[in-house]
Amino acid sequence: MTEQKPALFRACLRANPLRLLAVWLLLLILPIFLMSILSEEILSESEKLLHATARLNLTREIQDFQESLSFSRFLDSELIRFQKTSSHTRNDLDATKVCGQIENSPGIKITALFHYNADIDRFSYHVAREHEKKIGLISRTILKNLLVNLGSDSDHNGADKDRLAPAYLRGITYLNGLLTVAGPIDLKPARVTSALSGKPWLGKLLVFYFPVSAKSTVKSGFIGIIRESDISLRQLLEFARSNTLLPGFTRSITQLENSETFLRNGLCNKQLQFVTSNDGKISFFSLLSPELLLRLITGGTLYPFKLKEIAAKMPLLKVTSPLSATTHPLRKIIATVRTPMLILIILVSMAILRIYFFGYAGNLRIRPRIFLSVVAASLLPFSTFIAAAAYQQHFMEEFSRTDISQYVQLQTDQINKSLNGYLQSTELELTELARKLSVLPHSDSLTYLREWLPTSAASMVILNRDNIETTVAGPEAASIYPFEQDLKNLLFSALKDSLTPYSPTIDESKNINSSLIINAKRLGVFLKDIGGSLISSINAYPGNIYSMFPVFPADSNITLPTALTMFRFKTRTLLSGFLESRPELLRNEIRGEYRVQNCFILQTSPTELPPNNQTIASPEFPYETIRYAAEKIASTRSTTSWSDNNSINVVAYINTLNCILAIKATRISDTSSIAAYSLVQAIFCFFLIVVTVVIFLGKILVEPIDLLKAAASRVACGDYSQKIEFRSGDEFESLTEAFNGMSDSLLQKERLSSYVSAEVMHEVEATAGISLLPGGERIEVCVIFCSLAGFAEFRNNETHEAVLAALGELIDTADIIATRNHGNIDKLVEDTLMLVFRQRGGTNMHVKAACRTALEICEVFKSSAGGFQIKAGIASGQAVSGKIGSSHGKLDFTVIGNPVNLAARLKVQAKKAQRTGILICPNTIRTLKGAARIAFIERTQIKGRSRTFPLYELLEMRIERG
Repeated sequence: MTEQKPALFRACLRANPLRLLAVWLLLLILPIFLMSILSEEILSESEKLLHATARLNLTREIQDFQESLSFSRFLDSELIRFQKTSSHTRNDLDATKVCGQIENSPGIKITALFHYNADIDRFSYHVAREHEKKIGLISRTILKNLLVNLGSDSDHNGADKDRLAPAYLRGITYLNGLLTVAGPIDLKPARVTSALSGKPWLGKLLVFYFPVSAKSTVKSGFIGIIRESDISLRQLLEFARSNTLLPGFTRSITQLENSETFLRNGLCNKQLQFVTSNDGKISFFSLLSPELLLRLITGGTLYPFKLKEIAAKMPLLKVTSPLSATTHPLRKIIATVRTPMLILIILVSMAILRIYFFGYAGNLRIRPRIFLSVVAASLLPFSTFIAAAAYQQHFMEEFSRTDISQYVQLQTDQINKSLNGYLQSTELELTELARKLSVLPHSDSLTYLREWLPTSAASMVILNRDNIETTVAGPEAASIYPFEQDLKNLLFSALKDSLTPYSPTIDESKNINSSLIINAKRLGVFLKDIGGSLISSINAYPGNIYSMFPVFPADSNITLPTALTMFRFKTRTLLSGFLESRPELLRNEIRGEYRVQNCFILQTSPTELPPNNQTIASPEFPYETIRYAAEKIASTRSTTSWSDNNSINVVAYINTLNCILAIKATRISDTSSIAAYSLVQAIFCFFLIVVTVVIFLGKILVEPIDLLKAAASRVACGDYSQKIEFRSGDEFESLTEAFNGMSDSLLQKERLSSYVSAEVMHEVEATAGISLLPGGERIEVCVIFCSLAGFAEFRNNETHEAVLAALGELIDTADIIATRNHGNIDKLVEDTLMLVFRQRGGTNMHVKAACRTALEICEVFKSSAGGFQIKAGIASGQAVSGKIGSSHGKLDFTVIGNPVNLAARLKVQAKKAQRTGILICPNTIRTLKGAARIAFIERTQIKGRSRTFPLYELLEMRIERG
């Protein structure tokens, strides 16, 4: 007969296409889908901030658009361009040639131009042909002297020129009369000044002075006069539309249909301000500047001819942001790389899954293989996400920085405008005070001023009536300073002289200067209507502001005032009043990731800053960080701004109050910590997804394997009753059914082997070669003989079934307790059980285990309902253990020796024990070494012993400590 070869089982790890598809969907498509949702959420949040920034930029654009629609600004810009591109500095030029250059380059029509060439000492002028007769005769000498004075002292202001050059005053007065302009024309180098002429054909004028360098010590230059009506609205609109602050923003003018409702409710209605189109662009609407609106209504005249037409279709300014201002730049990048990156991710991920998941992985278990595969498959989308998150973090930092920088700049302008408005309200209070004083006699005026002063921001008032001066001062006001005395005397004298009536003679009335009496009256009416403006002096007492105005009779418009007044205001008092109305300016404002703080530094000295405790600032404002910049601003009276990694700073000088405003925006969070925290969050989310996927795959692939492994381990230990219930519909379900069939077969064999002693089975398993010859060895044992007390009478009186049940209860109880204590039932002799505990490791633990077993069996039967007690004998010592019997017959694996015989005899004497029914031998007591509590019963004669033998009852085991 041929020898049968063992079966060879093989396995192939070739991937199942459907499972590969499922894994690909779970490990690739799901993370990409989640990443897309997360990226879209991040981009949407970023675009909300972009919309907010776009609105802020639109506000800046619309403000600049309004300011650009100014004829003065337009002419300023055109003249600067003319100055850079033309040859107006040549020595051979005269007024006519300069007019030609201006009209050809900027394209502006000149009404009149007065030119002086200092190199050749020649004065010339040019008047538009249609205006020559209306202008009349021109005094060359007066205008030449005016240009000479302007060229010799071009760095002084008009007030200084009044004192330094009387010819300058005569020239300005003559120019005022020539153009019929109320008030002196303030000529500043290369700057345009607006003036309103009393001649209707001139209307509103734009006057400018241009100095030109010359070889002589006196500068050349020219004065130009342009009618505002000669500048077309198209030119002005094109200028304003083309000068955008930010690239991509567009400016235009639109019309609002049916604007009467909006005019009635106010055009600050929010529905007109911001409008978002379907393509994502935002438009901002606002009213025209008052200057341009007046031009449209009057048509360049002094009468509102087109009021109804403009009111019916109100023109509005419109500024539109580009699409890039409201769209995240990452969207364009994503749209460009989406398709190639998606193809690349799919190919790489499938390759990784094919190589690592369905190939061989050395000694790695399945779960680690799944984990490594999922991590490898997720690295690419995770890296893409991290790159996008890093870009987003960088973009948000730059965005936040730009936003707070713009906010700080706008906050500076807003505070300056609000402070100017507050000072204007103070000036209006002075106007009302002048009207009140105009109806009061002198004594009542003083009384009224004393009552008014404590309720106002003024600290001192000087009232001059009929050349009698009276000072009304508060308790904290000092005496009049010399500077104030000089200022009072100078301005009081100037007011008196300028308002002195002038009666010309008959011959003088024919002179052109006879209009001065009209100008004086107009000056008086002008001063009476507006009151006194607040005047500051940084060079003398910057902590004070002054105001002076005449008081005219209430019932007359004569030019002579009844009184002159001078007011002193403390800048600190004015600033405190302003801040009381705007308390939010002294709070720490949290805007995004920045804390915005304000600080007001009032100058009390022209050259030095006040100490820290005299500043008015937000809580915990870091004054030392801006002190150096504030010192520079105090000397230059300008504005500066700077930034570093953690803050943005603006320091500006407010001239109207001799005050330095410092705004500091400090980052309240560490950028590196935010980035690290975001990275930790991203890594946590990544591993959370990986672990979730691994758990999901482990449940499908590893859980049935673990079930089979646990059940196989129990079967290997001899427990063949294990069953596996697994419902999956795949190969694992068939495998578990096959395993259950194998367990059933092994269980049948186990039941047949139940008639063989367990010790025999262990001996057979432990013996090499599986020898079944008789033999044994000498070992230390502890033997228990145990039976039920009164079982003989019970057996005679009860049925066979009851006897077997009681005996079975004893066997089951003894088997469970003995097995738990590492002992076993050796045999059953009639109604007595023999239990053996073998020594393990050279200790006496087998003796203690035997005593505990006897006590536990006793306790079980005491609490049972059968009413039985036990009687037992325990003996220990050396015995022979092994296979006892014939080599041709049945073998019995048991122990024989003195401990066995002594335990059986002690069990017979156990009826003398009163409490537990358990007797132990003296050798067992010595082996326990005090671990048990025993009681002496008596000494008696025992079979096989020549002398009397002591009987001891085992009561309990002591609790072992340590």
